[in-house]
Amino acid sequence: MRWLVGTALLFVLGCQSANSLSGNTVGSGPVKLSASAYGVWEQYLARDPIVFAITPDGRNAYYYYCTEVGCQPPRLVSYVLQRCQERYGTPCLLFAMEDQVVWENPGEWRPSETELSDAIDAFVADADPETHVPLIEEQISEVSYIKRYRNGPQHKALALVFDGETGRVVTWGTGYAYSSREAAIRGAFKRCVREAPSRYQFCRMFEVDGENVWPQHKDDLVGPE
Repeated sequence: MRWLVGTALLFVLGCQSANSLSGNTVGSGPVKLSASAYGVWEQYLARDPIVFAITPDGRNAYYYYCTEVGCQPPRLVSYVLQRCQERYGTPCLLFAMEDQVVWENPGEWRPSETELSDAIDAFVADADPETHVPLIEEQISEVSYIKRYRNGPQHKALALVFDGETGRVVTWGTGYAYSSREAAIRGAFKRCVREAPSRYQFCRMFEVDGENVWPQHKDDLVGPE
């Protein structure tokens, strides 16, 4: 009986929180997610979606997912909005709760197929062919973070920044268990950009679904004599 009362109370509190979301919390009006933010949205849906927030311009996104019983989406809204603002330096707005878009009158909020395709092409193709693949691999292969990513399920991708002057990998971004190859690429690229020091502007894809996509240096293509 006590368990039933407690469950009912949680339900009532959750409903009250959902009904009390203010107009300052939920986004309103036309908005379009950037290609990278849309990649985050696809990853969000592929997990156990709870709360999804974006910056007002649609360029950046932050979400929370939960695999435990009893997660209350309304109670996590403030947390997600605060973390989103801290990460991107601008107030964020609620875009979705669970798998339902709550943003009012968003219009055509998904990027066009052309925009998504152009973004993928840029992320994958624009790498430095003068960089030795083995040099990069030597630096990242034993990193626990990279090992965890490589053992993760498809679809997955790895983006990184390589400083040609110092010959070292500066930072990276990974993504795995996405809904599609394209979503994994966008997610990994976004994480790389977020982690890279400001003076580094060039995150590029290194591998996708276990396949190296970084243009190889001519010396890498020479077999044993």
